[in-house]
Amino acid sequence: MAPRTAIGRAEKLSAQRAQRAASAPQLRLASDEIPQASPGAAAADDGMASPSRHPVVIWGRVKVADIDIPPDRLRKVDTAWAEVLGVSMRDDGQQQPVRLILEETGRCTLQLGAHRVVGARLAQLEMLDAGWVSRADVGAEQARIPEIIENLIRNDLDALSRAHFLAEYKAIHEVLHPESRHGGDRRSAKARARGDQVAMFAFRSEAAEKTGLSERAIQLAVAIWTGLAPASRDRLDGTPLARNQAALKALATLDATLQGKVLDLMLAEPAGAASIGDAILLAQGKRLPSTADRLFRSVSSNLGRLPAKSRATLWEAYEDEILAAFRKKGIVQ
Repeated sequence: MAPRTAIGRAEKLSAQRAQRAASAPQLRLASDEIPQASPGAAAADDGMASPSRHPVVIWGRVKVADIDIPPDRLRKVDTAWAEVLGVSMRDDGQQQPVRLILEETGRCTLQLGAHRVVGARLAQLEMLDAGWVSRADVGAEQARIPEIIENLIRNDLDALSRAHFLAEYKAIHEVLHPESRHGGDRRSAKARARGDQVAMFAFRSEAAEKTGLSERAIQLAVAIWTGLAPASRDRLDGTPLARNQAALKALATLDATLQGKVLDLMLAEPAGAASIGDAILLAQGKRLPSTADRLFRSVSSNLGRLPAKSRATLWEAYEDEILAAFRKKGIVQ
């Protein structure tokens, strides 16, 4: 019975491929020129798996004019870099296919490869190598995961962008896996908190496995994005502060109004504060510590860390000043 079932599934899969190929003849090369995707290969695609089946990936060439780039993509296209890629593809050929979703209209929505598509347009290329799946096989949330994963494994993301991608990934994970929250909105506050912890743990585990980031780094990034007000996120985008995770972490602990005041100082020309810490104090109406204050704080916080022998040496070096201070207070004669 098992072999018969396997054969039946293979025949059904072959029929599905043939049907999809017939629905989009303008996208495909001749059948002997297209490497067919096996079920195993399709299953390996990051973020593409649905709860019930794996979408069939078809490989071929697509007209650049038939590709639409979604306006809500998380990462902006660097036109200068896209132009470089376009020249490279024109002169040396395309090294990596783009990934698409074939819509019912016959047009294609981009999943992966925005810089390649824009580069092809700039270089006036007519066709691109591509792999595509049917819209019927990919939900709206699932369609965004490959873009998120691809960008998260890159090394050139700044801290703000990484936080944005991870927060978006978390939101999608919760839609795709509502069971991780264990119940609805009528739970007690304690139960909701426990459910949130379970959901966060499940998300961190999945994200860590797919991106290579530590679970602690993922949790911190999501907290940063969640804590930043939408206006603050917009103002930080593209600034040096977007690369400073410590500064973003400090900002995320403030309310939206105070975040705005801090950014007024930090983004002014010239800057109204030397550091995010100074900007927070000024925004709160507090006085900046003097050089003497900073030195005293540094000595006080580190004195207890010195070994006893080192502290004894220090007392001896300042013995006269210490005794004078004690006499003044009447502690010693």
